[in-house]
Amino acid sequence: MRKITGTLVVVGVFLWGVGHAQTLSEKPNPTGGNPVGIWEAKEIPLQIYASEQLLAVVSDFTGLVSGRLTLNGKQAYQADYITTASGSGAILGIPIQFTIIDTTLEEGIYKVEGANLIMTKTGGTAAPDTLGFTAENDSLRLILQVTPEQIVQQLPEQYQQLAALVPVLAPEGFFTVLRMVKVGEPDAGPTTLSADFNQDNTVNFQDFLLFAAQFGKAVGEAGYDVAFDLNSSGAVDFPDFLDFASQFGLSK
Repeated sequence: MRKITGTLVVVGVFLWGVGHAQTLSEKPNPTGGNPVGIWEAKEIPLQIYASEQLLAVVSDFTGLVSGRLTLNGKQAYQADYITTASGSGAILGIPIQFTIIDTTLEEGIYKVEGANLIMTKTGGTAAPDTLGFTAENDSLRLILQVTPEQIVQQLPEQYQQLAALVPVLAPEGFFTVLRMVKVGEPDAGPTTLSADFNQDNTVNFQDFLLFAAQFGKAVGEAGYDVAFDLNSSGAVDFPDFLDFASQFGLSK
């Protein structure tokens, strides 16, 4: 659930996910690590790395994250956290005030590629989310880059005339850092079966029929369902079939 209020909605778009009380002097660099754990935040300030030009547009930021993220050892995750942000300032002489509330309540599967977490929501049709991360000792940092192109794509139609300002204000876009601390270890839980498409706790012939109907489809094509793109490559293809075959016959 997302709520954005203010005198200029475009600012909420520019700063979506970047409400903060702390700015970073250096670009955050994800280093990976072992993300397995129960991670919790209790009103921990968000952090941002952005150009001086962008930071000059909106000031008086406050941003907090509260909630929990569980990543188990069998590539399943559960997320239940809220980020809030508010700020004020001016752009082109127009006063700005905004408030952003984002509630993340979902579960799914994840995989680690280098220093990236690739998270696929159960039952979702959107592309997987890719986040840089650093897990060390009892802390977890999730790092998201929003590119200038993504900022422009998110601008409401009535503010497209500001698109030319984006490369000036944010030549690299911006980076946000969400921080949590470890509060426990997750239960082993049942084996995660990403190929159990009908969710009957067994990968069987019924799942194969569903998979076969999706085979060959890719992102952007009618009917594409990310749940069948088991390796998150953007297409349901032969590597996904191999992944499906490796799970065939397994049960929770």
